[in-house]
Amino acid sequence: MKRILLILIIFSGFHSVFSQDYNWWNDLHNWDGVTSWREYIIYSPSYMGPNALPVPEFNTGIFSGDFEYELGASYHSSIGDQTANLFTKLNLALAPGIAGVNVSYVPYEIYSMDIETRDLRRARDFEPSGGSFGDVYVTTYLQIIKDKDRLPDIMASINLKTSSGTNLGNARHTDAPGYYFDLSMGKDIETRKGKLKYWRPYGMGGFYSYQTNRDDYVQNDAILYAVGFVLGFEKFHLDSGLGGYYGYFGNGDQPLVYRMEIKSALESQLNYKLRFQTGINDFPYTTIGISVVLSFERPGWMVSELGD
Repeated sequence: MKRILLILIIFSGFHSVFSQDYNWWNDLHNWDGVTSWREYIIYSPSYMGPNALPVPEFNTGIFSGDFEYELGASYHSSIGDQTANLFTKLNLALAPGIAGVNVSYVPYEIYSMDIETRDLRRARDFEPSGGSFGDVYVTTYLQIIKDKDRLPDIMASINLKTSSGTNLGNARHTDAPGYYFDLSMGKDIETRKGKLKYWRPYGMGGFYSYQTNRDDYVQNDAILYAVGFVLGFEKFHLDSGLGGYYGYFGNGDQPLVYRMEIKSALESQLNYKLRFQTGINDFPYTTIGISVVLSFERPGWMVSELGD
């Protein structure tokens, strides 16, 4: 009997250590005792972490004809949330000048929220800091028009957001898939002004949809847009643009950001990239990112089958 009692005491101790008491959350958010906590999470970029529902990349009407691997880190700062993460991208030009595939991933993020932000987002953990795994994005690029004298370059992209991101309970990722399509166009305009070789105005428009896990509206549909320009110098390229998407819930789902990216243009396999982004509407973060980009040659079998 004593042994059984001892086992029960030990088990109870382990249970209290590894389980979490959510009474504080139930009281704070007036839980009705029936509705899933998932429906209390607000699925919008205003009320989630910076990697949950970010504004997609701004496409400029043309995709890289290289095989590239990028590895970097980003720091996102807002009132109430400080987040740092690694990110990685793999770009594969399957048919140069025609089609390509890009896979991007945020393997891990660490974050720290203040109590006010924790409660505003209805996060489940009493301790508002920790780590999360991110989502995988898979993109297919299709070049429609390229290098025509009187026409801009036009490119379409098809993008899939997976549900690999974790920690929905703390509003870090959506734990749900999404997708978006876009059509972009741009044109290089040569210039002879000093070291500036060309400038490239561009525009992008499309459709963005993501699942919400809500019972009343299972997904949010949004208009996707961006405008900007690229300046091509001898040693680097500067990309400056404004863009976002416009959801129909009106619950912080209409983010608009300004983004600037500088990438070195060295005659080397290794180049560097620096990124700055700041939210203008419904995206409360300012982001600084740095990365290295490694270019490598296409495999021999692909060269022989597709040609140069």
